[in-house]
Amino acid sequence: MGNARGNFVQAATAFTTGSSAGGYTLRAATAKFWFRTKTSPGDLVVAIHAASGGSPASDAIAILSGNNPGTLGGDYTYTCSTGCNLLPNTIYFLVMSARNADFSGHYAWSVTGSDGQTNEPGDAGWQISNVLKSKFGGGTWTDHSHSGTGMFKVTATVNEIDDDAPSVRYKPPSSLTVGQRIRAIVPITSDTDIASYALKDGSVLPRGLRLDEKTGMITGRPATGIGRVTVVTVVVCDGAKPTANCDEVTLKLPAIIDEEADAPPPEPQLPEVPPLDLSSVKVGDAAPSSGLLLALASAGAALVAGGVGVAVRRRGAPSRRRRRT
Repeated sequence: MGNARGNFVQAATAFTTGSSAGGYTLRAATAKFWFRTKTSPGDLVVAIHAASGGSPASDAIAILSGNNPGTLGGDYTYTCSTGCNLLPNTIYFLVMSARNADFSGHYAWSVTGSDGQTNEPGDAGWQISNVLKSKFGGGTWTDHSHSGTGMFKVTATVNEIDDDAPSVRYKPPSSLTVGQRIRAIVPITSDTDIASYALKDGSVLPRGLRLDEKTGMITGRPATGIGRVTVVTVVVCDGAKPTANCDEVTLKLPAIIDEEADAPPPEPQLPEVPPLDLSSVKVGDAAPSSGLLLALASAGAALVAGGVGVAVRRRGAPSRRRRRT
């Protein structure tokens, strides 16, 4: 790695991202090379590092892909496919390294002393540092003696923020029963930046059900019966910065059936009555025995319990009939 005035193993130049609140997605970095100093200098590694104490951090956040510069140099573009999200108003470093570093120059990165390098997009705040840093092997980063910076351009797209409140709806279950686990009630939405779900103040789910504040799912087993529809309100907020957007969604849960409480009362059971043997009883006989009287009393009680009326009159007493006029 090197430039026209000094050879070194690694080179880095800082750049600062713009002020778009949603940050940026890095697409590519295009660097200008003067020439290649060796016939087979090995692969060039182009990476993005976060800043640490004014120098590149030890680990790369993204490795860019592209071709090694040719003998005559020129503009070479290196694209990003993983770890390409950049925060707003943040310093990063474009770092170039040669894999077979032998402490001699491999590639000549063109240097400029101008602050006029541009980036895409041209949001306010984007800036390329005017300081080139170098590093030999496991040493420390130092400002390179040559005044100027490596020539490159960063291409990035703005991460748009969804400023609209999230749109969510629930499909309620057709029935709920005490003690039976419900099929999870899942929020239906196309929003991808929802950050939280919460019950609105004063809104309560039936006992035994719960709301997951991250996924918005409602799960559980109803613990008590409710003979009416339960209306709950869920507050849904997205992750927009600096201020989150929230909306409310209403869910109507059906009445909760308690199968034990709603069961009909058991039918009354009639006592068993032994059969009466009246074959030996004749008109004019003496009063029946006590056993017979007991049987008759039992039979009468059974008839009354079963809803059958029993009429009793004294022997020999005339029956009363209504006289017709």
